[in-house]
Amino acid sequence: MKKLFVLFLMCVATSMAFAQSSIVIAGDRVVPRSQPSEAYKMLNSSIRFYTGDRLNCGGMVNGYYEVYYKGNTYYIPQQYGRPRGGSNNAPSKKHHGDISQIVIAGDRVVPRSQPSEAYKMLNSSIRFYTGDRLRCGGMVNGYYEVYYKGNTYYIPEQYGRARY
Repeated sequence: MKKLFVLFLMCVATSMAFAQSSIVIAGDRVVPRSQPSEAYKMLNSSIRFYTGDRLNCGGMVNGYYEVYYKGNTYYIPQQYGRPRGGSNNAPSKKHHGDISQIVIAGDRVVPRSQPSEAYKMLNSSIRFYTGDRLRCGGMVNGYYEVYYKGNTYYIPEQYGRARY
């Protein structure tokens, strides 16, 4: 009985830690679940979330983030979410056209000073994290050309998601 009570307190503490917070989606075309289980994946739904989308989060349930979208409760597997403070319910829209910004899809992404792996800025304190949005000037040799604090940097294509 004592173990059950401790487990209950841990669940309450976890829920309180996530109360009034949000998660940033870390994956493209993430399908929500109607219940916190893979068996409840909403395959026929038109709802999909993309890297950088920020959703209000109510806590963790069985390894799933409980999120709120358009007045409904959904569940996102833990591996597709990154906890962040604050709240916002504004999923991105995909459009065709010129790239105006990218959303970072990785944690501790190191920028390059030129569009090549040889120019990785290892000694720099600049790191980008899942959900960070950067203004983008287009693609150069498989790298996004981005602008940050008045400078031009390059992010490998696999760590960015274009937004138009």
